[in-house]
Amino acid sequence: MKKVLFLLLSISIFAEVNVVKCTGCHGPHFEKHAMGTSRIVKDLNSSEIYNSLIKYRDGNKTSKFSGIMKFQVKDYNNAQIKDISTKIGKNYAKAIR
Repeated sequence: MKKVLFLLLSISIFAEVNVVKCTGCHGPHFEKHAMGTSRIVKDLNSSEIYNSLIKYRDGNKTSKFSGIMKFQVKDYNNAQIKDISTKIGKNYAKAIR
């Protein structure tokens, strides 16, 4: 039982770290225009976030932040990006307040 609880807690903390990493530029509630110009992430749905992150990771999205974003998501597989997208979709910003 202790091993299962530890594993679940570890997975939860790991997933949260992925999302917290994003808040440096996008704000703690994903309410900011990163670097003053990006779209506000809290207004996007999880599908829009997922598609953007996949495109950044694969080098198929061009913006002045492509290099930064590609670096941020380069090590994530599709499942991890889906998890992140779900966490920071429209309802995430409301849930963490």
